[in-house]
Amino acid sequence: MEANKLNNLGLNIVSAAAGAEFSIILTDEGKLYRYESFVINNLYSWGNGQSGQLGHGNCEDSLQPKRIKALENVYIKRIVVSRCNCYAQSDDQIFVWGANKNGELGLGDSVMRTLPEPLKNFDEVLPLVIAGGQRTFILSM
Repeated sequence: MEANKLNNLGLNIVSAAAGAEFSIILTDEGKLYRYESFVINNLYSWGNGQSGQLGHGNCEDSLQPKRIKALENVYIKRIVVSRCNCYAQSDDQIFVWGANKNGELGLGDSVMRTLPEPLKNFDEVLPLVIAGGQRTFILSM
């Protein structure tokens, strides 16, 4: 999708990542409710979804950016993608989804995920996630 078409969506894009034939963006949308202001961010993805890497609950392709509804109420700080999977980091959790043939999601199995699922092994220390190809590294400090 051309950059000018993304701008026509009226989204403030703060981060973007691309995998094999798919893309994901993190937006930052400021909202004001009553006398409190806070930030709502959203993830949007599009492209090839054959391994569930778009996070929409299916394996369908998407030709337009589509919001990942499963993470609507979670403030995401960072996104990382690999060839066919995604990682979204909040203040205290890592959410994973997509291809998992070799256990690359770190969930203890080899089942593909089409919706973001929290990684359960990193409750206390916020790790650094690095992904590439069909490999994922999570470094706890």
